Amino acid sequence: MSTPDPHREPLASGGLPSGEPPAPTPETRPERVPVPEELATGLQRIERLLVQIHGLLDTTQRVRNYREFSIAGFAAALLQVLVILLTIAAFMDWMYRVTEFGLTLVKLGLATVLQLAALTAFFVAAQRNTER
Repeated sequence: MSTPDPHREPLASGGLPSGEPPAPTPETRPERVPVPEELATGLQRIERLLVQIHGLLDTTQRVRNYREFSIAGFAAALLQVLVILLTIAAFMDWMYRVTEFGLTLVKLGLATVLQLAALTAFFVAAQRNTER
C-alpha cells in the first residue's frame, strides 16, 4: 500500500484519488435555502400519504403471511382424505374380489360425490380468501 504524497497536486476533478468527492467542510457546505410555505405543506402531505401507503402495505403483507383459518378448507381436506381412502378400498375390493362388484361401484360412486363436495369446499375457501 502506498503512502500519500503530501507534495502531490490534487486531481483535476477536485475529488479524491478514489473518485469520491471531498467531504464538505463548513466553508464549502451550502447554506439552507428557506422553503416556501406551500412547498412545506405539500411535502408534509406527501409524507402523510407515504406513511399511509406504508401502513397499507404492511397490513397486506401480514394478511398474506397469516391467513385466517378456513373451516371450508379444513372440511375440503377431510373430504379429500375420505375420497382417497374410498378409492383405495374400492381398488382393493376389485383386486382381491373381497366383496361383490356392486359394492365396489357404490364405493366409487360415494367417492365421486365426496370428491365433488371437496372441490366445492375448496372453491368456497378460495373465494373467501380472495374477498379479504
